[in-house]
This record gives sequence, structure tokens and C-alpha cells, in this order.
Amino acid sequence: MISHKQFSFLIIKFLCIFTSAFSQQINDDCEILSRVLNSEYNEKSYLSRKKLYNRFINIAKELKQAEKNKNFRKIDSIKKEGKISKKIENLYPIFNIENYDYFISQEKKTSTRWDTKTCNSKWKFHNEKGREIDISKPIYSKDYKYALVTIRQGFAYYILILLKENGFWKEGHILFFCFYDKKTNDCFDSNNISL
Repeated sequence: MISHKQFSFLIIKFLCIFTSAFSQQINDDCEILSRVLNSEYNEKSYLSRKKLYNRFINIAKELKQAEKNKNFRKIDSIKKEGKISKKIENLYPIFNIENYDYFISQEKKTSTRWDTKTCNSKWKFHNEKGREIDISKPIYSKDYKYALVTIRQGFAYYILILLKENGFWKEGHILFFCFYDKKTNDCFDSNNISL
């Protein structure tokens, strides 16, 4: 039986660890937002007020189900549609059931909006049409070395992999690039567009 003092100590220790981890995730979220905005866009672009769902969660759900059912044809089809090549699989060891579960567990977090005050970002929200950038909240791999964000600007819609090296996030590869039609909310692969 543990004493009241030991129990109190355990609760305080747990709260300190939880607060530290939560604070680190907010810092990483903000660093990723800043990294993407500063490298991809100019100052005439605006961060959209809309919340953007992280599309990789849907891909992770489909891959998890296909792997559980050992449906290798379906796995290949999903990976082909998501532009997940063997090269990308080898570079980023995140394409496995353990990480799919972890990505899916972050679904609720990705349905929230950015708060540029928390991030202390020079980027501000704006409603100007045509120059807005939609960026989802990042989802992280279980080992916290990789993050994925969904980005939409104009007609471009894609998923970006970021990796953490020496304490800093850097951009990796793009998955699932498509052309986005705002009127229909549909994505079209470049192979399906007739010019």
C-alpha cells in the first residue's frame, strides 16, 4: 500500500511530465508552422482561418485496415494513390501499423484551428481570397522524429513529411500531390486533368 505522501509525489511527477510533453508539442507545432510558411510562401500570402483536416489520417486508416486483413493488393493501391514509393518508405520508417495507430490517435487534435498568438508568429490570419494558405496541424510519428502536415494553397493540395534532425524540423518529401477544385472540394491527380 502506498502512502498519501508517495501518491501525491506520483501525481505531481505525472503532471510535470504531462505538462512538459504538451508544451514541447506546442513548440514543435509552432516551429513546423513557421518552417512551412517561411520556406514556401511570400509575405503576400495569408494563413487561412479555416481548419484543414490532416488527410494522412485517412490514408493511415485505410493502410491499417488493409494490413490487418493482409490485403497486399489494396496496400499497393493505397500507396500508389498516396504517392508513397518504395524510396519514400525506405527513407521514412513510419509506414507501419504501430505508427498508423499513433497517427489516427491524433485525429481530434488536427480538427482545431491554429492560434498564431500561441506561436508568436509574424504570419497573421486573413480572409483575402486567392492568397490564403491552409495548413493542418501536424501529426507525429510514435518516435516523434517525423511529422506530417496537409497543405492547400490555390489549386495545389499535398501532404508534406518533415523530419527532426539535431532538434530542428526540416522538410522532407511530398506525398499525395493533387490539384484541388474549391467548388467541388475534389482532388484531381495530374493524370486525370485534360488541358
